[in-house]
Amino acid sequence: MFNTLVHVIMYLYYLLKIFDVPFPWKRWITTLQVVQFVTSFVLFGATLTYLFGGHTRLDGIWDPSPEEVVGIMASRERAGVAGAANAELCAGTNGLAFNVFFNAILLYLFVGVLGSGKRAAKAKKG
Repeated sequence: MFNTLVHVIMYLYYLLKIFDVPFPWKRWITTLQVVQFVTSFVLFGATLTYLFGGHTRLDGIWDPSPEEVVGIMASRERAGVAGAANAELCAGTNGLAFNVFFNAILLYLFVGVLGSGKRAAKAKKG
């Protein structure tokens, strides 16, 4: 949802630019994108904490019985998989890890854009 919001605002900016409508918040779009990337890191950290932090309950979503937890752990042990019992419940973990890696690269680039904008504004003033 956050990514969609960022892109709606970003494409609104491009649409307005086509029609030469001034858009005074151009810098805020980049800042919003940086916030989006940082948010992805926070959510990835929360996911890792859930998967590998020994938690067996996610309030209101999954509340396994002790038998279910033992069964999951046993099936992982039989398969020779190390890690948390909950890891198999999230099929998108690898995709999430790739997304965080990709967002790290984008974050680096976008912070560079913000920095270059500040340097340009400072040079223009001075």
